[in-house]
Amino acid sequence: MEIASSLINAIKKHAVPLVDKGSSSKAPQNYERLLEAIGDAEVVMIGEASHGTHDFYQQRAEITKQLIQKKGFTFVAVEADWPDAYRANRYAQNGRKSDKTVHDALGDFRRFPLWMWRNTVMTDFMKWLRNYNDTLEDKIAFYGMDLYSFYSSMDAVIEYLEQVSPEDAKLAKKRYANFDRFQGEPSSYGMASGFGMSKSFEREVISTLVDLQKKEEIYLKGAGGLIDGDELFYTQQNARLV
Repeated sequence: MEIASSLINAIKKHAVPLVDKGSSSKAPQNYERLLEAIGDAEVVMIGEASHGTHDFYQQRAEITKQLIQKKGFTFVAVEADWPDAYRANRYAQNGRKSDKTVHDALGDFRRFPLWMWRNTVMTDFMKWLRNYNDTLEDKIAFYGMDLYSFYSSMDAVIEYLEQVSPEDAKLAKKRYANFDRFQGEPSSYGMASGFGMSKSFEREVISTLVDLQKKEEIYLKGAGGLIDGDELFYTQQNARLV
């Protein structure tokens, strides 16, 4: 109890209030002191201990807007799967493959509970980010940091290759087909390979990644200029993840 009390007192001493003491709870929130404390930092991490509270999600969104508008931050990285978040990124940048609605754009966040990424605050933030990006030449990006999306990342690689090089797409399918028997349980492959009960398919997987790197110029021209560098980068990261 004594340690907990000391921690609480330390937090109270160093915390920067968003609303001045004595003001109405509905008073406009002041982020200037927070932005001043952030200074020239190139990375700002917004943490929490409460997965799921509306108050935190609301403040996270508002602080992120402040960082973009007043500090010039150019991308948001969230604790979510890479391909899921990239679909939201396409929407935020109003790209060629963008979903028409924000609800569709957030539709791939199925590994997480509904209230984590498909909540009303996130919906409003993505709408705001899309509108804000419409005023910019260099768009703000929205990326996921989690690298768990084994099979959906395979699908993303194949989908890209089908557009730029159908032959390479067939080859990637053949390489990735080694994992079909472990569908839904990639950890089983790890155990089988680790104990020598299954061949390691590392060489085949790496070959797909190397091809995506070596053939960058070919792939960028392969779809008649319809596939931009961002989509190639997205696909390369999916291949790296696999």
